[in-house]
Amino acid sequence: MARTGRAAKVDFVTEVVAVEVHPSTLFNKGHEVYDWCHDINRQMEVATKALAPVGRSREYRGPKAPAHAGGELRRKISASMRRLGPEQIEMTITSGAPYTKFVHGGTAFQGTRYIYSTAGWRNKRAVDALASRDYFLAARYRTSATVRRGWYMVLPQGGGPKFRLRVHGQRANPFLVKGWNRVAVFHDAIPMLRRPYGY
Repeated sequence: MARTGRAAKVDFVTEVVAVEVHPSTLFNKGHEVYDWCHDINRQMEVATKALAPVGRSREYRGPKAPAHAGGELRRKISASMRRLGPEQIEMTITSGAPYTKFVHGGTAFQGTRYIYSTAGWRNKRAVDALASRDYFLAARYRTSATVRRGWYMVLPQGGGPKFRLRVHGQRANPFLVKGWNRVAVFHDAIPMLRRPYGY
C-alpha cells in the first residue's frame, strides 16, 4: 500500500552568532574553570607535601615507629579554594603545624647563631661558656646550680628528654612557596611567587 505525505522542508544553517556570553557560569562549581582550578590546587598540595622536610627527631625512630613518624609537617599541609567573585577564585596552600613559620622562615639568623631558653638568653655569656670547650671559663659558672636554673631547654628525644643549653638555628626552607611555584611554572594563569631567602 502506497504512503503519501508532504515532504519536510529543511533550511541549511551556514552561520551561528553568539550575541551574549556569560563567562561567570564557568566559575561555578562543577564547571570548566572551577574544575581546572581544583585540579591545580590539588597538584600544589601534592608538590608542597613532597618538598616539605621530614622531622629529624629521634623520638619516633626505631622498629616500633608509627607509619607517620616524623611527618607531622607534611600531614598538616592542605589545599583549599573558594570563589571570591563572579570571575575570581582563590587557591590556598596551608600548613597547620605549629612550627611551620620557623621551618619556612628559618631561625637564629638562618642558622648562623644559637637558640637559647628565655633565662639562658639573659645569661648568654655564661651559657656560651658552659656550652663551649673552654673548661677554665666554664668552671666559674658550674659552681652554683641555682644560677643555671632555667638555662637548659628540654628537647624530646628517643630514650627520654635531652637537656641542651643552646641549639643551632636552621636555614629557611620555604616549602610552601617552592610547592606553589613548581606547579605554577606549567600554568600561565597562575602567578609565580617571589622566591624568598635566596633559595
